[in-house]
Amino acid sequence: MTLPRSRVFYGWWIVVASAVILMVDAGLGFYAFGVFLTPLTREFGWSRAEFSGTISVAFLIAGMASPVAGSLTDRFGARRVMVGAALVMGGSFVFLGLTQTLWYFYLLFVVEAVARAGAHVVPITTIIANWFQEKRGLAMGITVTGISIGGVVITPLATYLVDLAGWRLAYAILGLLIWLTVIPLSVLVIRNRPGDVGLTPYGAGTADEGENHTARAARRTGAAGPSWTAGAAIRTRAFWFASVSVSLLFMGGTAVMAHTIPLLRDRGASAEGAALVLSFIAGMGIIGKMSCGYLADRLQVRFVVVLISIATALGITLLLAAGKGPTVWLFAFVFGVSFGGVIAVQSLLAAYCFGLASLGVILGAVAMVANLGFVAGPLLAGYVFDVTGSYDLALKLYIGGCLLAGLLGAFVHPPSLPQAVERQL
Repeated sequence: MTLPRSRVFYGWWIVVASAVILMVDAGLGFYAFGVFLTPLTREFGWSRAEFSGTISVAFLIAGMASPVAGSLTDRFGARRVMVGAALVMGGSFVFLGLTQTLWYFYLLFVVEAVARAGAHVVPITTIIANWFQEKRGLAMGITVTGISIGGVVITPLATYLVDLAGWRLAYAILGLLIWLTVIPLSVLVIRNRPGDVGLTPYGAGTADEGENHTARAARRTGAAGPSWTAGAAIRTRAFWFASVSVSLLFMGGTAVMAHTIPLLRDRGASAEGAALVLSFIAGMGIIGKMSCGYLADRLQVRFVVVLISIATALGITLLLAAGKGPTVWLFAFVFGVSFGGVIAVQSLLAAYCFGLASLGVILGAVAMVANLGFVAGPLLAGYVFDVTGSYDLALKLYIGGCLLAGLLGAFVHPPSLPQAVERQL
């Protein structure tokens, strides 16, 4: 199939569609999680650690499923994987509305997590890396802004639905939302590679001066150089430094995101006010993701990781000191902008170090390690609160983790060429 000529490169339409898919996926799979904490723990008498354990287990399973999702993406293409995943994910949300026991709630979140691995960052960022050689950082940054937009749009929507119709019907409606958005966009817009529709990657094949610029961009983003296999990549120091760095950032950032609403409500904020702060954080994440992508096109990605790590630690420090008023909003701004870029750097680091040929499965392996931070962060925060009655100790640990992430990120370099294993085509 060849697309008709257009003044707008088709890859940018894929960027827009992917951002919308991530908006729905992340908005429901993560941002809306805290909205349901109070009504479910109140109705069933669950502790916050028990409830938070749900998302921790879900992210553990999603991390384990990520290499499989990456392998399937490399083999069959992202579009097929995303459609099947959306069918299952939407059904999981519909059936969450029938929850009566904690084990059932965990089971449905596990099913949802496996499906989300096939519709979330791994296949989508693999597609974006395939479509863009120049401006890959910008394209990646715009794409993952969908995650933050999900917090801006889905969090208040979920809050409204819970208040209007109760948490059971709210889950069912949100499941239908997945079916009505992710599936049509995946089928109608998403294409795996430019060659599938008679195009070349953005910035490829230009002449003279443009070629020099493209070559420089390729060296920064990983389009140039040897093509790594997943087995060779995971035996390098670069893989583990990058993966652990991102995991530590996720540990602190996702815990803060998951517990912002109950934390602020404990300090006297209303449900609507706390949800508004979380939405503002998500909105600032849009700025963070685009800024991260912009900087990654101009700096080595590892330097962007260092900046993000320091700023995220500062944001959590402000939350630790925040009571009400201006300090809360300053925390929301700093933390939202800084943590917003983590998803983008995860994908860009993988491409920067290991190239594109097996990016799906390599990125899946990175995500498997990084998702351990998702698992540990919210669960640790819930446990610390249940034991001490406060989130303070957890926040201090997360600040230290972010600073360590920056230190590890500073030492991420593409492995030396003689160690690379060329992919045999």
